[in-house]
Amino acid sequence: SHEKADDIWVVIEGTADYYPECGKMVQIKAGDVVVSRAGEKHGMTNNSSRDFVMLGIAGPTPIGFIAHKHH
Repeated sequence: SHEKADDIWVVIEGTADYYPECGKMVQIKAGDVVVSRAGEKHGMTNNSSRDFVMLGIAGPTPIGFIAHKHH
């Protein structure tokens, strides 16, 4: 998560397992837009052998990265 920044992902190509919080998973694909507000846990794993391409926009800066263990 990010202490002070919202994070917007625009999926350009491929699919991924998206984690909107620890222990939860949904699939995202090309054309999806994902929004995580400041403090909301989020992450992803490419779930195929193909490339996963996304545009990520986060702000305001500095974003204040917070690492979380995925369970």
